[in-house]
Amino acid sequence: MKKTTNAGGFKSPTQKLVALLALVALLMGGCGRLKPVNLIDENVQVPDKKAIIFFVDGINRGGFRQMLAAGQLPQIDKYLIQRGTRVKNAVTAFPSITYAITTSFATGQVPGRHGVLGNRFFDRDQLFYVNYGTTKTYRDVDDHYRYENIYEILNDQFSVSIQTPVRRGVYRKIDNWATSGIRWYFGQITEIDCLTAERFNLIGDISQQAGEWPSLIFAYFPATDEMGHRYGPDSERYRKSLLNVDEQIGRICDALQASGILESTYLLLISDHGMAACGRDNYLKLSELIENTTGLKLTTEGPDLRTPYHERVEYFSQYEAVLANGGNRLGKLYLRGKTGWSSPPRPQQLREIADLVTSQPAVALAAYRDGQVVVVQNAISRALIDRLDNVPGKNLSNRQYRYRVIDSQCPLGYPSNSRASRLLDEKFHSGKDWLWATAESEYPDLPVQIIEMFDSDRAGNLVIFAADGWDFSPANIGGHGSVRATDMMVPMVFAGPGITPGGQIETARTVDVAPTIIEMIDQKKLEGRNFDGKSLLSELENKGNR
Repeated sequence: MKKTTNAGGFKSPTQKLVALLALVALLMGGCGRLKPVNLIDENVQVPDKKAIIFFVDGINRGGFRQMLAAGQLPQIDKYLIQRGTRVKNAVTAFPSITYAITTSFATGQVPGRHGVLGNRFFDRDQLFYVNYGTTKTYRDVDDHYRYENIYEILNDQFSVSIQTPVRRGVYRKIDNWATSGIRWYFGQITEIDCLTAERFNLIGDISQQAGEWPSLIFAYFPATDEMGHRYGPDSERYRKSLLNVDEQIGRICDALQASGILESTYLLLISDHGMAACGRDNYLKLSELIENTTGLKLTTEGPDLRTPYHERVEYFSQYEAVLANGGNRLGKLYLRGKTGWSSPPRPQQLREIADLVTSQPAVALAAYRDGQVVVVQNAISRALIDRLDNVPGKNLSNRQYRYRVIDSQCPLGYPSNSRASRLLDEKFHSGKDWLWATAESEYPDLPVQIIEMFDSDRAGNLVIFAADGWDFSPANIGGHGSVRATDMMVPMVFAGPGITPGGQIETARTVDVAPTIIEMIDQKKLEGRNFDGKSLLSELENKGNR
């Protein structure tokens, strides 16, 4: 049979697909062709209580503050900073990785409680490996956490999510998967954030059809994180991604104001984690170090729940260890015990591997559980962390934690911090006190966050944290996932009815988001529910007093 050429002159399906994608991208235009966002008309009923969450992935807090001070984020300044209350020291949950924190935003629980331990992790009980970084798996997260999320709690409210992976129970989800995918394919990363603002036009259409405006909108802006990974948080490309986010938030808030609903809408600007600069040559391949030095047979991947159980058993029986590299500044090592994956490894084995990895300049800390305590160590010293109790109903601020240095030096450097040094008396102190005392240290909230993380078997037996300027992957110039302040500190700003303009709260955690938003929309839904976080609403309405 004679071969024919299609009318466009393309000889293969791949060529046709690339040409089609190029045409679609051309037709879609870019951020430079911005149109006003249109929302509601007189036929749409607006609820009295409503909130919008602006979730901007991967904001480097230091750079964000500098840009604000220089007047380079005028829309965020106008609609949030001047009209609202900011948190001076907002600390994210641990591990500081997108899927873990997005789930914490939605549930009010730390990852050690809700069960999503990063973008990659291993479940040693059911023997499956999770990697959310593929087109097939990026929405699997709703199957993996164990608590109600904010949409399920507010189940009688009209809710909308835009591009967020956590959306179980939401009334209307807007994925943007096709248009975002095309832009990602052509490297038009910042334009993906334009789509988030554009989708408010769609929400306006949906509201006019339903006759009702949503009580909750959760809008996700992913581009800043990707620009940070590719070019670093000090790059011009990263700065421009923040400028673009500012413009998109301004478009949305302009529309809220034009529709007469800005003043009655709660707004929250939040990020899931920071962004640390990493030299491209400053990386350590943990898998090679551990496998070559210890002789352990190790894998860095594995089958997920789609694979039949007997095949998962067969696969993981070949190995003695699993390493999950999350955020590229965090490594989670899972060791097979004497009787299988369900049994714990020997503490001495953990200690030996911890000594090995912390001898490397790329590693700031390693941590592992030894009985009821968590051991934290660097190259020269160790400390022990334990918790007095874990009574249901007590949030992190009310639980009691103890930190004890057992060598000559403190691995976290707390004695040189005037606040943190007050709690080094080997007594138990509340999570509220630990947060306040360590929020301005290099290891904010670590005594609280790390022991809570180890409540989950999905956390890993040994957790390894990158040092400043280092990464566990050669691909990135910026990264996150470690417990350093650059990774853990995030911006958090609230504005809306009753919130003090120009106010400031000293400290908060990202697990406070869910209970705060729930109280803003329907206070009764907090009754009978326990969160690791706490509602900040009363503080926001009272000038941010600690």
